[in-house]
Amino acid sequence: MTTLNSSITPAVNSSYQSLSWRILVFLVSLVLFEFSVYISNSMVQPCMLHIVNEFHASEAWLASSASAFLLGATLFQVFYGQLTDRFGRRSVMIGGGCIFLLACFAALWVSNIQSFALLRILQGSGMCLIAAVGYVAVQEAFPEKKAVTVIALMTNVALLSPVIGPISGAFLMAFTSWRWVFGLIMILSGVSLWGLYLFMPETLPAARRSSDLSFSKLARDYGTLFRYSFFMQSSFAVATLMLPVFAWSALAPKLILVDQGLSPSNYALIQVPIFLSLIAGNVVLAWKTRVWPLGKSVVVALPFIALGLLLLLISALRQQHTFLIAAMALFTLGQGMSCGILMRFALMESAITKGTVASAISLITLGFYFLGIQISNLVVLRWGLWGFWAIILCSFTAYGILLGPVLRRNMEKRKEQQEDI
Repeated sequence: MTTLNSSITPAVNSSYQSLSWRILVFLVSLVLFEFSVYISNSMVQPCMLHIVNEFHASEAWLASSASAFLLGATLFQVFYGQLTDRFGRRSVMIGGGCIFLLACFAALWVSNIQSFALLRILQGSGMCLIAAVGYVAVQEAFPEKKAVTVIALMTNVALLSPVIGPISGAFLMAFTSWRWVFGLIMILSGVSLWGLYLFMPETLPAARRSSDLSFSKLARDYGTLFRYSFFMQSSFAVATLMLPVFAWSALAPKLILVDQGLSPSNYALIQVPIFLSLIAGNVVLAWKTRVWPLGKSVVVALPFIALGLLLLLISALRQQHTFLIAAMALFTLGQGMSCGILMRFALMESAITKGTVASAISLITLGFYFLGIQISNLVVLRWGLWGFWAIILCSFTAYGILLGPVLRRNMEKRKEQQEDI
């Protein structure tokens, strides 16, 4: 087994210990960009049946928007992690955001499903900016518990996108073309990029940056990380925890609009309790992080996930969407209480530069989501809700197997650190 020495707490810039108005504007701009990226996915989902029909494509393309988006996020990880360690967080964040903005503009003129999928790949580049650049900057700016709290609170705002997005998308479809989705995203992302350009600080000083762009070094760093069992366990714990919500986002148009025969407006309303539960989970995480040992919220979340699996089985038996909604709400509640902690554990497993570590985490998780959605799409097309239940059961079973050693290792390390102080 390969081992890496790592420090639980990275160097923190003392100027970020308190929230000045400039830092607050930066955080708001980062949240708005994250909101723009995620709402570009959730707003288009209730429109997918219309898009597929307009381009005369088959039902197999219904999941293409979400899967292409994740593929783009996966591919760009290879470059953004290396670039941010070489040139700093700020310039890569702004430059990558411009790519996202231009891809949204081009979507206004797309004329076939293949071109639409290609542009969704480019738009997916915005997603890896959030984890590999934006959140790394936050982790570097604040002490550990404050960083977890700040990110949990920021995520709550960004997570409004899966609530607002489907409702907004369905509303637009009732009055105008689905192309207006990308027009609105252009406006939001443009405002956020302007705020980042003016107020985003550089949290990676020149003295701590990589001296050059070396993809051979990047390959070596990735190889070191991928051989490190604790890092891989932590990363795949995140991936298996979060796959159900990504699979739901991609396959809900098939499960709700096609199989259940519901309208886009009903589809939008169904998303509300599911993603409000995700926000509630993050609220609990932000609230309890100050008093609970880091990791306890992950344990508390397990019964909610187990109950959700039971309700999803009942939904498959009865072919009834009410139990499906309740199950997904319980899953997202548990995910909200757990994901931020597990991401922190994975990020701090290695002493390798955090941009590269964050990029490797995102490469693993987003690649897993992309493959998971492709497999889930085939299974759901063949077996419907039963296939969806089987995929979710497999994902959470793998999560349970990975979680034990990840929690024991990280909670013991932090306990030992507290005893040494």
